[in-house]
Amino acid sequence: MSVLHKIQIVQFYPQDIGPWFIRAETECSATRTEDDDTQFYSVFRAFNGPAVQQIADVIGYPPAQAKYNHLKCIITEHFDVPEKEKAKYSGDFFLGSKKPS
Repeated sequence: MSVLHKIQIVQFYPQDIGPWFIRAETECSATRTEDDDTQFYSVFRAFNGPAVQQIADVIGYPPAQAKYNHLKCIITEHFDVPEKEKAKYSGDFFLGSKKPS
């Protein structure tokens, strides 16, 4: 596993996950964090209380590859995001080294 960067993702708020993911991914971009493991565990650390229980299986048994994208899909499924929002936010839109326009 890679060394975790100082990523400070705000606490997860399930009522508005699209903007929450944008903020989380912006934080990863700002810290130049592109490692899948680091993104995966950083997002998990933003969860607490009942929300953690809803994604516990993913954390306990993550896939070998594309952990972050898998977690993102599970989160959107578990928190009942409307279909048009899923289409808008479920793609891989991590900015990486790109800057938002």
